[in-house]
Amino acid sequence: MNMNIDVTEIISIVITLLGVLITTFVIPYIKSKTNDAQYNLIKTIVNTAVYFAEAYFNSSYGQGEEKRKYVIEYVKGKCGELGLTFDEVAVAQLIEEAWINLTGMVSDVSLIEDKTDSDDEGEIISE
Repeated sequence: MNMNIDVTEIISIVITLLGVLITTFVIPYIKSKTNDAQYNLIKTIVNTAVYFAEAYFNSSYGQGEEKRKYVIEYVKGKCGELGLTFDEVAVAQLIEEAWINLTGMVSDVSLIEDKTDSDDEGEIISE
């Protein structure tokens, strides 16, 4: 019996299979790790800025909006320097989380947002 096996086709199939596996599993895994790393970096920047703002503004009551603006501008600048995508909504949530971790209290902005969200529910407006 004479068996000729074409190795070229087998190698081609193996390479195609490896390409599919890399595209399906390896690349998304690397991207998810990069995004996690970037998110953690932004979170660290926000935490640092919140702690600084609390110390710099002497933790005075009534300066919350000024502190928030400072932190947002600082984080926006750092994201620009590092080539990271700046998402103001996500940063605002991280600021809130950092402030709660620092003080153990919920900010006035969260209370206002919660109040307006709950006031809109079930309200009927008639003319």
